[in-house]
Amino acid sequence: MLADLNDADPARVLPIVLEALSAVCGAVGVRVSFSDVEERSLVVWDAAGAALTSRTHRMDVEGSIHGKVYRSGRTERAEVDLLPAILTPVMARSERLGVLEVVFDAPPQEWAEAVVASAGLLLGYVVVVGDRWSDEFQVARRRQDMNLAAEVQWVSLPLAAFKTDRISLAGALEPAYEIAGDLYEYSCGREELVAGVFDAMGHGITAARLSDLAVAAHRNARRNGRDLSGQAGFIHDTLVGTFGKEGFVTGQLVTIDLGDPGRSRLVNAGHPAPFLHRKGGRPRQLRPEIDLPFGMPFEGGYRIQPLELASGDRLTLFSDGVVEARPDGGALFSEARLARCLRETRKLSPREAARNIIASVREHRAADLADDATMLIMDVL
Repeated sequence: MLADLNDADPARVLPIVLEALSAVCGAVGVRVSFSDVEERSLVVWDAAGAALTSRTHRMDVEGSIHGKVYRSGRTERAEVDLLPAILTPVMARSERLGVLEVVFDAPPQEWAEAVVASAGLLLGYVVVVGDRWSDEFQVARRRQDMNLAAEVQWVSLPLAAFKTDRISLAGALEPAYEIAGDLYEYSCGREELVAGVFDAMGHGITAARLSDLAVAAHRNARRNGRDLSGQAGFIHDTLVGTFGKEGFVTGQLVTIDLGDPGRSRLVNAGHPAPFLHRKGGRPRQLRPEIDLPFGMPFEGGYRIQPLELASGDRLTLFSDGVVEARPDGGALFSEARLARCLRETRKLSPREAARNIIASVREHRAADLADDATMLIMDVL
């Protein structure tokens, strides 16, 4: 199946999946629904097999069996068009992209669930790689046109969710179709995870260029072997050298030591302080020393500060657009409300916690956000 998918154009993807699952476990139809970038709905992208013809084009993430599979990341049995079916997430690492729906003309064997789950995982990697050579999957995940600044930002993002046996994380951005200035970034290596959140001054394409350059500088510094201090300094020097006094980016860089989380470190460049939620405790906002934003000319360097993490901890980075969101004439979302949301979502995975909290910010605003709202939630496992 992998070899066939490697040579396939988008129109051949699901026929190949159906052929393989038909031969192995008797499937008679397959269909894929992708989540839109706001994770509010699942939209049917394509189907193969005569058994699947009458389904609605869109399903809500909340309140549907497909949405349950998407939110939980677990395979489920269901009935589709009066036929027995297995639903499984389409995912790569921990990033869930949609749901693979496989129907049968008779109840499948128990072992078929594992086969379908493997197909969903394989399909997830095909879609992620497909974004490098086709617009097909990107367009399928959009409910409306995206502005140019947001297009610049989304291209720069890593996977929205990632997990190993030592670390689990997820990021979220809002408004998805108009972001311009906020980005998150991370890289998992053998010994440490390096992550950052960036918020550029202003709005529109200029802000997108600022944060995009900050992320590119961060990646370049990491890949050239610079330590955390060198990474922060290189981001700053790059922005000063390119924009002078005309642009700056607040940011927070974190290095989590995967072998000894107690030796983790943090740099704060004019950014809101993160929340730390210890296992069994309450979320509390840290009080790091705050340096000037990247790109704002000043003498001296960025302070590397200790970040003593432990197994079971949850660390949440966020931009000011989260806590400063407010309805017209209403109250700020606030750090206190964010802390309450963090407490209420503590048992959820980082992916679901980030999705729920960003949805709460959007609902609190009850209109288009005046500023980008970004979160990066990390669990030390």
